[in-house]
Amino acid sequence: MALPISLIVLLVAGMLVGVSMYVVENLVGTTLMKTENERRLNAALAGLEYGKQRIVDSVLVDTVLPRRGGGFSVASSDITSDTTNFSTLVALGKNNAQFIFDTDEFDVGDPSISVLVYVYDLMYEPEPGIIFSKHFPPRMRYSGSGTVGDGQTVKDGSGDETSLGNFYADPDQIESDLGYYLVRSTASSGGITTTLEQSVIMQR
Repeated sequence: MALPISLIVLLVAGMLVGVSMYVVENLVGTTLMKTENERRLNAALAGLEYGKQRIVDSVLVDTVLPRRGGGFSVASSDITSDTTNFSTLVALGKNNAQFIFDTDEFDVGDPSISVLVYVYDLMYEPEPGIIFSKHFPPRMRYSGSGTVGDGQTVKDGSGDETSLGNFYADPDQIESDLGYYLVRSTASSGGITTTLEQSVIMQR
């Protein structure tokens, strides 16, 4: 009788060991996937911050407000010419340098992850009947008009009256000093990508 009981115990123990190994393997795989996702996320964040810093440097150091080439108008042909990276909207800085950056220009702290950053100029006007493509950056432009202030007075915190003064709010004048951008950062590793985006408004 001892032999059958021993065999049953061994069988049950073997099943428990197999289940335990399966659970541990799944936990290890899940942990590795989570770690990889976090690494890609951090790398994409680093690219996002680098792209924003390059916009600031262009304005403060190069005294250039990055603009796309080709004017304000965007047609369907501009979109279909590059439906992956949408190069028609890429901002240009000093000496018409494209605002496209990769891990050769900044360190993400992990050589196994590659990062590609695009800075898009969002101040454009779509032509009538334009056909957009998936992931095409959205338009952003100043929409105010008229004169702000008009010599009116208001009371400040101490109760004294202060003049608002007169200053322009004409879209064309304001837009010459404003920049609207989308920074898109994509981190890749192991055939998987993580993309982060952030809009930026910069005043010269």
